[in-house]
Amino acid sequence: MNWYQKWFNEFYLKVYKHRDDSDAQNAILFLQTYLTNPNCKILDLCCGNGRHSIKLAKLGFSVTGIDLSETLLKEAKKNVQNENLKLDFVRSDAREIPFENEFDFVINLFTSFGYFEETSENLKQLLALSKSLKPDGKFVIDYLNEGFSRKNLVEQDFQTIENIKLIQKRKIENNRIVKTLLLTENGKTHEFVESVRLYSLEEMENLCGQAGLKILEVFGDFDKSAYDRENSKRMILTGKKIFV
Repeated sequence: MNWYQKWFNEFYLKVYKHRDDSDAQNAILFLQTYLTNPNCKILDLCCGNGRHSIKLAKLGFSVTGIDLSETLLKEAKKNVQNENLKLDFVRSDAREIPFENEFDFVINLFTSFGYFEETSENLKQLLALSKSLKPDGKFVIDYLNEGFSRKNLVEQDFQTIENIKLIQKRKIENNRIVKTLLLTENGKTHEFVESVRLYSLEEMENLCGQAGLKILEVFGDFDKSAYDRENSKRMILTGKKIFV
């Protein structure tokens, strides 16, 4: 079983509990500058527990959230119980999105790219994203910044989250950031891994081009600050589908 099939569980929800609604709001304000059509159909690719999907649906957009994790999708559905929203959640691998020419806008947030070992498999995710877009449809990919991440890697840290003691160990190996998480709860230790490929802006431009996507703007954060390879924490890519 791959790391991403194991990790996105109840422990993940506890560890990333600090990524709350206020955190999501910064991304939503950024996205709203591109969502000028009130009838826009949006795909939230790798939607997790639905933080962004729900906020966009509450703004009146028709939203579909896709994720592979049954645990996170269950949490997302729980979060919208009794809400009358134009919102669906679908379980799917990011490389096999079950839609074609369906969406005006696709968002892929919180570094939900680069999970797969082979670049050919990561390209499949972009090809699926492109396929799901209508002609001239737009996209936003919120990705880690490769240069900044290499320069500022924190090799180890310790946290206590509720009743969980968390040790996080990080290393760069084969052009990937590999993070090992050791979570101790009630005297029992659980080990999980996150592993994300480090792609430079030039590599992302090349991959997007192969998928029929053109990057139009690059930002260093959701405040639309200028992108800088050495100093920007994020690499936020915006663009559109250029061929079918």
